[in-house]
Amino acid sequence: MRDNSRASIAFLATKILLPSFGNTSMYDYGARQYVFFTFQKSVSRLSVYDYGRRCYISGYGNSYYDYGRHSFIRIENVKNNSLIGYDYETHSHFSASIRNQTLWMYDYENRQYYSYGLG
Repeated sequence: MRDNSRASIAFLATKILLPSFGNTSMYDYGARQYVFFTFQKSVSRLSVYDYGRRCYISGYGNSYYDYGRHSFIRIENVKNNSLIGYDYETHSHFSASIRNQTLWMYDYENRQYYSYGLG
């Protein structure tokens, strides 16, 4: 997964795992900075706008499209505050889970964990 899109996907994962999450920013511990978003949610669609990348990720169910990368993201399994997804651009899986006000994302392509503060 690309570094510049990871935070967007992390925010999308947060909105899927924790629908009541109302914040429009997260702290990216790896980049040591806040990242800012807006989101719109309807009955059938979720859209996230990333101010840093100036683009949307939008979709519904398990299929989302990243307009900045022109690529799909699939959410494959959601349960117990965690999910598994697939990034079609890099042909790699990722996982995300929320623990103690932190979203933890594991990027299988890079074999590395990334963390984002939600509080």
